[in-house]
Amino acid sequence: MAEWSSSVEWGSQTASYAPDYGNTSFYKQWISSTSSYSISPKARFNFNSSAITAIHNYYNNNSYYYGFDIAVGDYETTLDAYDTFYTTLPNPKCEIEDDPYPSGNGYYDETEVVSLSPTQMKANTDYRFESYFWLTAGDSNASFGFSSSENKRSLTGEYNVVYNSPHLTRSYPF
Repeated sequence: MAEWSSSVEWGSQTASYAPDYGNTSFYKQWISSTSSYSISPKARFNFNSSAITAIHNYYNNNSYYYGFDIAVGDYETTLDAYDTFYTTLPNPKCEIEDDPYPSGNGYYDETEVVSLSPTQMKANTDYRFESYFWLTAGDSNASFGFSSSENKRSLTGEYNVVYNSPHLTRSYPF
């Protein structure tokens, strides 16, 4: 059994590096091999030339990398992200995290992608990021946040958020 949500859009943003336009949707499917539902939040977004200039400048002047996150609340226990992604951002580094740092709660609540080649990003190009969460309980009343960020590489190789720009929050079930 599979189910698609409706698409919900967002428009112009205030952060200089944020997409000018985007939309989100969800795909839910039963995975018989795990006897679980998989929920896939999906984002599709586009930058104008000003945002691309800002992304290039953040990288050239500060070594900041553009990123996109899809996350549920830090203490969410009915959804658990797993390490499968799809993105069209150039040279992507994808990961899942169990927040709040440093110990988490045993459930991966955040999926993120960082472009390691932000100067290859272009205006008026269709970019996508899709991630996957297991539905760990019979049902969930979670909210998914979709946001852009500028990130700095740490000494451990992690990419940590310096600036964050939320786009949209969507409820599940959809």
